[in-house]
Order: sequence, then C-alpha cells, then structure tokens
Amino acid sequence: AQTNHTVTIKNFAFSPSNLTIDAGDTVTWMNNDRAAHSVWEDDTGAFDTGLIRPGASSSLTFQNSGTFSYRCRPHGNMRASIIID
Repeated sequence: AQTNHTVTIKNFAFSPSNLTIDAGDTVTWMNNDRAAHSVWEDDTGAFDTGLIRPGASSSLTFQNSGTFSYRCRPHGNMRASIIID
C-alpha cells in the first residue's frame, strides 16, 4: 500500500530531516514558516518543487529507489534527505 508522508517546514528547517519511504510513496512538504521555501534535489536536479508559499504545500511521488539529498534554494543551509527503498 502506498503511504503519504508529511515533512513540515518550520523555523527554517525540514522535519523530519531524514526520511525513509517505499517506492510509490508520496511526500508532502507543508510550509508552516513565515518565508517561502523550496525543495530542490541539489545533486542531479531530480526534483524541484519551486517556491512553496507560507501556509501552502507541495507533494511528490517517488517511484524509483535511491537516496536523495535536498535543500531549499533560497536558504541553502536548510538540508534534508530521502531514502527510497
């Protein structure tokens, strides 16, 4: 069964910062911060949500296994990772 996981963006951080999911699962990033943020895979550019406005969310479904590090484009110190089994 496919699962929807939520990553909260708050206080200029992703929570959880490390997430393990199964192929076919969806991750939703919810921006609970006062600034716009993005979710950008910064190695190969495999995904990029674009800016997520305060109070908004963005979802991606991951079909292939792998490990992806990502960060916020405007705030490069905001980093996290997803492992897809």
